[in-house]
Amino acid sequence: MTRKILLFILTVLNFNIAVSCKEAENNVPSNSEEEQPVEDNDPEIVAVCKKIQEQITADNLSIYNVQDVDKLTEKYLSLFNKNGFFTDVNYDDQTEVNWDPINHLKRLRYMVMSYIMEGGKYYQDGELYNKIESAFKYWEIVRPESKNWWHDQIGEPQELGLLLVMMRSGKNLLPEELETKLLAYMKCTGGDPRKWTGANKSDIALHWLYRSCLEENKNDLEISVSEVFQPLVYTTGEGIQYDNSYFQHGSQLYIGGYAPVLLEGIGKVAVYTAGTDYYMTVEQRDILYKFINETLLRSIRGNYIFYNVIGRSVSRENGLKVNLEKLVTRLMNTDDVYKAKYGELLELIKTSDYSHVYETHTNYYIGDYSLYQCCSYSVGVRAYSNRTMKCEKGNGENLKGYFMTEGSMALAVSGDEYYGIFPVWDWSMIPGTTLPRMATVPAGADWGQKGTSDFVGGVSNGKIGAFVYKMNLKKDGVDVSANKSWFFFGKEIYCLGSGIKSGMAENVLTTVNQCVFEGEVSYGGNTSSNTLSLGQEVKDKTDIGWAWHRNVCYIFPDNGQSINLSVKEKSGSWKNINSSESGDVVSKNVFTAWINHGTKPVGKTYGYVIVPGIKQNEAQNYSINHLKVLSNTDNVQAVSNENTGITQVVFYTSGTVKIKDLDVTVSDRCALIVKDNGKSIEVDVATPSQDISELTIDFSRDGKNVSHKEAFNDGNYTGITHNFTVNID
Repeated sequence: MTRKILLFILTVLNFNIAVSCKEAENNVPSNSEEEQPVEDNDPEIVAVCKKIQEQITADNLSIYNVQDVDKLTEKYLSLFNKNGFFTDVNYDDQTEVNWDPINHLKRLRYMVMSYIMEGGKYYQDGELYNKIESAFKYWEIVRPESKNWWHDQIGEPQELGLLLVMMRSGKNLLPEELETKLLAYMKCTGGDPRKWTGANKSDIALHWLYRSCLEENKNDLEISVSEVFQPLVYTTGEGIQYDNSYFQHGSQLYIGGYAPVLLEGIGKVAVYTAGTDYYMTVEQRDILYKFINETLLRSIRGNYIFYNVIGRSVSRENGLKVNLEKLVTRLMNTDDVYKAKYGELLELIKTSDYSHVYETHTNYYIGDYSLYQCCSYSVGVRAYSNRTMKCEKGNGENLKGYFMTEGSMALAVSGDEYYGIFPVWDWSMIPGTTLPRMATVPAGADWGQKGTSDFVGGVSNGKIGAFVYKMNLKKDGVDVSANKSWFFFGKEIYCLGSGIKSGMAENVLTTVNQCVFEGEVSYGGNTSSNTLSLGQEVKDKTDIGWAWHRNVCYIFPDNGQSINLSVKEKSGSWKNINSSESGDVVSKNVFTAWINHGTKPVGKTYGYVIVPGIKQNEAQNYSINHLKVLSNTDNVQAVSNENTGITQVVFYTSGTVKIKDLDVTVSDRCALIVKDNGKSIEVDVATPSQDISELTIDFSRDGKNVSHKEAFNDGNYTGITHNFTVNID
């Protein structure tokens, strides 16, 4: 029904239209369970619902200033028609993203807040109330629908439920008949949280909470609160994994994007249920704190999240901006168990002062993700295997992100290194990847593309570790393979590649970094130093030993590598990567560093070291003599740190690596950290293939031998690092 026809009916015929409540055709669970009626006037549930309603209203009003709210209300009233609609909103719109009708409810929120907020010009204003009521009536009659189920089952009922709760604080309440119709509509379209997982479950449960409190429905209230907090459990499905990563849309890493949405709902309900029996259990609090502290916050630097953990949100203009201050504040104020710890996290979020952050390295053996953080920088490397999904595109979003999961590396010192760059990015040169330089990035399929590699993962001792991605991409017109390893030693990251092969006509490049240009770029050899200015580039030079930009030094120890550096202004639009974003042209100055392996390479290698967090005058003379590459072949990649006596090794097959006078032989492919203490040898070992039940590791030195058998029977923790010590004497 068009708006013109509806307006005619409203103003002339004065019909009372009953629009049937329809569920979306796909992925919409029905409310088939029989619900037990609530005993009328149950004083306990009445009191709880009243308290929750008051907390919902207070929590939402607390984040707004009444003068700012009134200004927006005044603006929206200028666009408001007396029959209940906004003249610039297209109520017939059904688009999947940026659905226009939702603006009706978002604007109505400010009008409702102006009506109930003390101290404002519209407080308890009768004329404003009449317009609010007409806006609710209009929505109940029109009932706009989107082609995207999310708007119908989550976005719309959440907004509507919140509005109805806040209206209970007004001088004049909505007519009971109107509120009842709207609540019934919410229930009919809003789905059932018990039939969903992860963030979707929490989102649907949130508006169930709003509705059940208004209806004083004890059964639905208990369901809603239980379902909001239910994702706080380790799972093999969608949600928080046993390695503390997060999956949504199948086995797809979504530490950003969906996980913060889940946590936002949990944080709200934590406030709403504080001091009641409906609050989280101790076990749920443990899991929540651990995920926020050890995974989510470590993937954020200075309130910017890593681009490679946010899925298709990378194509949204402000997709990288994440501020957890509100969430952590809510949890700090309601969780007496972790109050002090949340206080420490809040201080970090507010100040972005990482000087007291201790060194951590985590290998997410389920999520195919490696994460390192210390006081001077953070870095995350993401790949995918035959166990996990690649970074998705869908709903017209992330149109060029085909290569996002091919060993992408997000490197952050300040945190904003990639902010705003994506419209102008070369999407075949994503940092960390080894790819053909394609003029047009393959589109690939929407949703749920699983990987093919059977050797992805890493090893970690909690502070340092290695990550490996055996890449073999032969799909959608792409033909490239490589063995890629990242060795995190703390101050330095040693990156090795071997077995690089491609049958394509395009040059194959290993991109060291591609980020927003800031300040200066310097580069040179052992005795030379040069500066790269905007608009300049250095092409295929074999004598470049180092480069520096934005407090990161890139060292190229292997002579003969074809090094390229570029600082250029690039232009593009968000619409090129997201059909729902603006088509306005934006420009960014971009720094890019890469190694050119040429066309149709066979057996090519690379090696470079990244040293983040150092000043420009330290770069040229920075020594990596303590880091020794023991092997960079198709079978073994290994780097030893002679200052610490630690060697990190990736075995792609059974084989032997020689660490000074110590021979280490493995019976199958694996990843190792070896700490040679002389008589005792400390070993951390993991199996990135996750298909090995037992591994034999032999150690030999000066005619003395010791053999160790390590069994891998870890169930839900398959891929986790094992630790043992052997003695040679």
